[in-house]
Amino acid sequence: MRLYQLGALMHVKRSDFVVEFKEACEIATKFFLENDYASIDEAKDASDKWLFSPKCKKTCYGVSYICVPKNGDEPYLFNPTGMDNILMWENAKIVSV
Repeated sequence: MRLYQLGALMHVKRSDFVVEFKEACEIATKFFLENDYASIDEAKDASDKWLFSPKCKKTCYGVSYICVPKNGDEPYLFNPTGMDNILMWENAKIVSV
């Protein structure tokens, strides 16, 4: 699975850079489509990062969630089953896609 780098977009210091929701959705959608998912199923705002779960084309057993940090760091796979991560996922605000 490939994730997308934001490095080409960064012309300012990381502390000054904010990944907006629209851009994070584009990153997540591109990743999901290239990895045979239908699209984004759910998006959440976890204050300093955007979290995304995929919509499957058919029944899925185990999926790849994506985290896009708002500070411009590289997106990464997010595992919502760890105790800290499940709390983050559950406490994050749902964002309409």
